[in-house]
Amino acid sequence: NAGMNQFKDVFLGREQRSYTMATSCQKCVRAGGKHNDLDNVGHTRRHQTFFEMLGNFSFGAYFKKEAIDYAWTLLTRDFRLPSDKLWVTIFREDDDAAEFWVSGPGVARDRIVRLDEKDNFWQMGDTGPCGPCSEIHCDLGPAASELGHTNCCRDLESRVHAIRPRSRRPSLTIT
Repeated sequence: NAGMNQFKDVFLGREQRSYTMATSCQKCVRAGGKHNDLDNVGHTRRHQTFFEMLGNFSFGAYFKKEAIDYAWTLLTRDFRLPSDKLWVTIFREDDDAAEFWVSGPGVARDRIVRLDEKDNFWQMGDTGPCGPCSEIHCDLGPAASELGHTNCCRDLESRVHAIRPRSRRPSLTIT
């Protein structure tokens, strides 16, 4: 959430910026978290006390399809992660994301895992910006298997997309 916080008013339509794209690199110290991540430090490969969070943001310059293509290109071409080790998670109701993962980078449907709101619906808090998200995981295990769940030590979360933020109102309606 810290990476998005500086752009909250832009996503809510209260502020205009002179640019339509931005990137960030944040040094993060884990001192808690919305999912009690601090309790996982030392118990999983992916929960560290210090990490650097990269972010890229679009304010109308590109949308979900392009974000998916950019992420896949970065990981497979630029970082040279093997595509046969990558799995994708999406919000269970996000059929557009599923189709974009298949039609864009060509991810096999059986490597796209639909998860619920707890795992693949990003939100800053009880109210405010929110929306379905998609994650890319790299299977670090020696044998092919189903992704299972993101808390498994076999996979490394390498990319998260909070795509097309919406807004949750105090009445809990999403616009």
